[in-house]
Amino acid sequence: MSTARNAESGFTIVELMTSVALTVIITGAMLGLAQRASVDLAGTDANLSAVDGWRTAMADLSRDLRAARTVAASPERVVVTTDAGDVAWTVRDGALLRSSDGEPVRRIGAVAALGVANEGAARRITLTVNRPKDRRTLVFTSLVTPRTKESR
Repeated sequence: MSTARNAESGFTIVELMTSVALTVIITGAMLGLAQRASVDLAGTDANLSAVDGWRTAMADLSRDLRAARTVAASPERVVVTTDAGDVAWTVRDGALLRSSDGEPVRRIGAVAALGVANEGAARRITLTVNRPKDRRTLVFTSLVTPRTKESR
């Protein structure tokens, strides 16, 4: 029983080279997509972290304003006098700084402006920020009604 050499099964060199080339192309495309997704995820994480910090700052400032006896506001600084002491919110070098009785407590980055305006008995807080990933401007605003002695 002898078999002819051309009857043997297997792949030719052309078929192997074609499959290797296709595998390399597909793998390269998948790695490129994975790298792009990783970069996008890092930017999204930075934006989410920044937004969380800004929301916390708005909540803290709202709490300070509700407890305020007096409020002095300028374009770069808001000083709130409460029964517990003075709290200053200052925008400096692109960051919002909160200090209590002169001691720095917290720093929140990428802040462009802070404003507090009286609207009747309430105060409107406006926090203008720049998103880290794409530098687009966001504006947070909140209307705060001070507590009265009866509601404390």
